[in-house]
Amino acid sequence: MTKNVKYWVAAGLIALLSTAGTAGAQQTQPSQPLAGVKVLQSKWVKVCGPKAPGQMCMTTIDAFMDIEGAKRPLWLATAAVRDIADTNTKTILFRVPLQVNLKEGMLIRIDDGNVSRVEYQFCQDVGCWVVIPANEQLISNFIKGKKAVLQFSDMRGKTHQVEVTLAGFTKAYQGKPSKLLPNPGTVQAPARTSKKGDAPG
Repeated sequence: MTKNVKYWVAAGLIALLSTAGTAGAQQTQPSQPLAGVKVLQSKWVKVCGPKAPGQMCMTTIDAFMDIEGAKRPLWLATAAVRDIADTNTKTILFRVPLQVNLKEGMLIRIDDGNVSRVEYQFCQDVGCWVVIPANEQLISNFIKGKKAVLQFSDMRGKTHQVEVTLAGFTKAYQGKPSKLLPNPGTVQAPARTSKKGDAPG
């Protein structure tokens, strides 16, 4: 397979990890990486808005696919925890590429916990979002966990799986922000939340 073919095959599949399971499975399946492609993940970072009542912080990480022959890695998925001060409002967000099968929803699992199906709320030009209200138990699962596994289907019927590391989440989430944004509203995140499906455990 040539470098150019590898690039376009990986991009066309939306996610690089193909699985043997289906979106309706109760257990996520081991993934089969595409040849010539590696998964890269950034570090968990915390970014906050201005210090004021209702200050919003986002603790977030991105996953990328590093394709042999490509000039730069391609974005694959984002995970984030949004925390609004003085309201005790916490939300977990997952973003994946466009062209996913919206009807199938997303399967989410933390480590070896239960698999939960959650609906997509909406899509923007930057991807499709799952937004989950988070209680203390779910945040605790992120703190104690090693990985969050996301499974979704594309429009071709292929099922894909992405592992997001939870290593470094606790330090970033409980620590001081790495960046303070000067202007209100510059921490961008969707406000809509899931109406169906249980939070992953």
